[in-house]
Amino acid sequence: MISYKLHVLFYIDKVKINQKGQCPMKCRITYKKTRKQFSIGIFIDPNIWLSKKQKAFPQNKENTILNNKLSLIHQQVDKGSLKPLQKCEVFLFLETI
Repeated sequence: MISYKLHVLFYIDKVKINQKGQCPMKCRITYKKTRKQFSIGIFIDPNIWLSKKQKAFPQNKENTILNNKLSLIHQQVDKGSLKPLQKCEVFLFLETI
C-alpha cells in the first residue's frame, strides 16, 4: 500500500519587497508531487527568516508570535481546517490529484 505524505513549507517572496523592506510569506503544500501555494497574509523582514528552520530568529516577542502563527497554520493544513477560500482551493487541488 502506498501512503502519501502532505508536506507544508513556508517561504518568503523576496521579489515582492514592500516600502518597509518586508517580504510576503507564502505557504506551499506538496501532495503526490503536486504543489499548491498561497499567501498567508504575513509580511516579514527577510533578514530574520531562517528558511532551513522554518522560523523567525532571534527569539523576541514579535518573532515568537509569528512562529506561533506559522505553527497554527501548519496545524490547520494538517487538519484541513483552513479559511474557507484557502480550504476550497487547497482541497480542490488535492482532489484533482
